[in-house]
Amino acid sequence: MSDYKIIKIHIGNINPDNTTIERLSFLYPKEDISFELTNNELVINLRQLDFLDFRNNIQTLAKNSHGETSRLLDAIFNNIEKIKSYGLRKNVKQNGGNYENKTRL
Repeated sequence: MSDYKIIKIHIGNINPDNTTIERLSFLYPKEDISFELTNNELVINLRQLDFLDFRNNIQTLAKNSHGETSRLLDAIFNNIEKIKSYGLRKNVKQNGGNYENKTRL
């Protein structure tokens, strides 16, 4: 996983809808981006991503989600959007990097 940017989002007591996270995960090749939901955090392993496509998919899923799951989707988007300014460009798959970022929801 050395080619991946690892993003950790602390979710605390949030009980996200696993089905929504699974839907998001199925939209992209696992070698580009993957999501691991643990007890207290969501771990995102990011290698490359078409940011505009990702934004559209997150927005669609968020519109169809409620409460905690919608908040978690927003946190996922916001954290990846921060990375975009460092290397992910619109309509172009870019590598995520090799460093860690921890964020609290």
